[in-house]
Amino acid sequence: MRSKSKRTAIGDAVAEIEAKGRKFQTFGEYLKYLRKEARLSLREVEAKSEVSNAYISLLERNKRGRPTVDVLKNIANAYSVPVSEMLIMAGTKMPTAYERAEMSPDEDFLLGRFRRLSPEKKLALKEFICFLAR
Repeated sequence: MRSKSKRTAIGDAVAEIEAKGRKFQTFGEYLKYLRKEARLSLREVEAKSEVSNAYISLLERNKRGRPTVDVLKNIANAYSVPVSEMLIMAGTKMPTAYERAEMSPDEDFLLGRFRRLSPEKKLALKEFICFLAR
């Protein structure tokens, strides 16, 4: 499912964003559409996403700015839409390949440490991981 954005200002009535074959004037309109399509109440979305129903309501009414990436991931999972689509619709930067892969906290920790290693240590770690994976 491809999403495109002509302009990504949150709550901007002039902006037009497109997803699911429909055009939305605001991110809030998109969120409300997803909730109605899923036939969920705000409280049901709260239970599935661990995001308060009051905050989701404010987002749907364009009364709050762009949510954090973690909140967007939780909402995307609650609505069973790709996280990358939710990020695009919210006007967040395009996710990296690692963000699209939705790494676990452990994987994120390991990758962060791996990036700081010298080339020699990276090679040694790769060899060790291959040994462990046998």
